[in-house]
Amino acid sequence: MKAWIVSTSIMIIAAIVGFSYIMLSTIAEPLNERKGIALEIAMSDSELVDLKYVDFFHGRRSFQVFEGYNNDGEEIYVWIEEIEEEQNDEQSENLNEDAEEMVEPQIISRLKSEGITKEEVRSISHSRLNIEKIINIRLGILGNTPIYEVVYIDNSNRYSFYYVTFENGTYVRQYQFQQS
Repeated sequence: MKAWIVSTSIMIIAAIVGFSYIMLSTIAEPLNERKGIALEIAMSDSELVDLKYVDFFHGRRSFQVFEGYNNDGEEIYVWIEEIEEEQNDEQSENLNEDAEEMVEPQIISRLKSEGITKEEVRSISHSRLNIEKIINIRLGILGNTPIYEVVYIDNSNRYSFYYVTFENGTYVRQYQFQQS
């Protein structure tokens, strides 16, 4: 009886692990596909030749943010806007027969040396804000402006977002939400 319980438990655990792996793969597939498409665009339409790191930014528009090197070996950031299929589908329905245009993603690139570093953003944020804990600092785009997004918990236990420009750390905007 004991062997039957152990073997059944092992089979159930194996089934749960297998199911979890399949679900995670299924969920991550579209994200990885979008990252791959954005990487192709970044490598062909920007100065990016060697990839170091990939991140994402979801504001009003979504961007894949690539960190890497250009041909001169300088560190570079490239922001590639994610164009959702619905945007292209809607536009293609509205086009006349002669035009075959699709929405082109916005591509912005900057040398790392043209802006401030994450460490400088951390220092600026601590000097200007009442921060209890910084959760994340990431690059993004607001409008056409490269920015840093600082996600933090303030000393009033609010979940907060603080945005500063990539170039010099100028304040852009801030949001705060009370945690429940």
